[in-house]
Amino acid sequence: MRRNFIVYSLIFLLAISLAFLAGMNYRGELFAQNSIDRNLQVLSQAYYFITNNYVEKVDGKNVSYKGIEGMVSSLNDPYSYFMRPEDYKAMGEEFQGSFEGIGVEIGMNENKQIVVISPIDDTPAQKAGLKTGDIILKVEDKSTEGMNLDQVSSLIRGPAGTKVKLTIQREGEKNPVEITVTRAVIRLLTVSSKLLDDNIGYIKIKAFREPTTSELNNALDQILPKAKKGIILDLRNNPGGLLSSAIEVASFFIQKGTVLYAEDRNGNREQYDIIPSLYRVKVPMVVLVNEGSASASEIVAGALQDYKRATVVGNKTFGKGLVQSVVQLADGSAISLTVQRWLTPKLRYIHKDGIKPDIQLDWDQKGTDIQLERAKEVLLGKK
Repeated sequence: MRRNFIVYSLIFLLAISLAFLAGMNYRGELFAQNSIDRNLQVLSQAYYFITNNYVEKVDGKNVSYKGIEGMVSSLNDPYSYFMRPEDYKAMGEEFQGSFEGIGVEIGMNENKQIVVISPIDDTPAQKAGLKTGDIILKVEDKSTEGMNLDQVSSLIRGPAGTKVKLTIQREGEKNPVEITVTRAVIRLLTVSSKLLDDNIGYIKIKAFREPTTSELNNALDQILPKAKKGIILDLRNNPGGLLSSAIEVASFFIQKGTVLYAEDRNGNREQYDIIPSLYRVKVPMVVLVNEGSASASEIVAGALQDYKRATVVGNKTFGKGLVQSVVQLADGSAISLTVQRWLTPKLRYIHKDGIKPDIQLDWDQKGTDIQLERAKEVLLGKK
């Protein structure tokens, strides 16, 4: 994805969190500081002993990176991981809408297996046949067992034109399947739109990136004047992305109120409200979702459902209700750390549970798009 994975099916706050790094300077942290100093002293002693006494020459940077990876992996959280400088740079490029890879968002299931959250539409991953729920057992000949998301995504990434072989386990298949995908430069236009019959507007958002808000605004300029019967917002197979983008997108459709609440480990809640200046869509709405709709997609769908602003049609969503903060370290490396849980405006916590559609409807993607047809019926007032 974008960098071909994701996060993440991931919500990221892409900022250098200085407040987070300096938190121990606040009043009331002196006792904790002493404990931290003792722990750091032990780490420093171990680093010095290894780098100065091991029988062969040691790469100090690699030792420190492995140490950080170990600290983060001790959290047993698939969405918290360490990125080396080149990986962090690739992630930044990806969120700007262009990257080299295969175009797949990956996550981790309860058995700590790497799974496909969603292949991004019109990318090599989708064209090669990868599907939501596929378990990635190997990348080339390397087993993914014990790897974190960033390690697997680094193996999947590569220059455009090169190939990567994935060994996957698919539900319903007795034996693993090998799929070879040719990497490409993926320039992800995140929003597409068209006018359907009966004056119904259709907008598909593929992911939530930095350009998404402006792309959505341009799409609405084209179709909103003619979409008298309403808008269908398609978030199927949208694995998420930036929290800021999700808030902005929701603001186009909801006049006022809260988009979500983010709660830290102490129960403190941060409130993210609608941006009033972005509101412009007043016609009826239907939102399409499926099991590949995750993270930021669930934020938008959940808010629209809570405010009864839209009817949600499709399959239950993926269920990622966590917020990550990405902090850049001194040498350009970075840590993605889960720092909050998020809740819908009505305080629903959807992590692992997902969002249940108002109208549950399966679609095998081989024939007529019955979910889309049902969405049109809702807007036309048909039962």
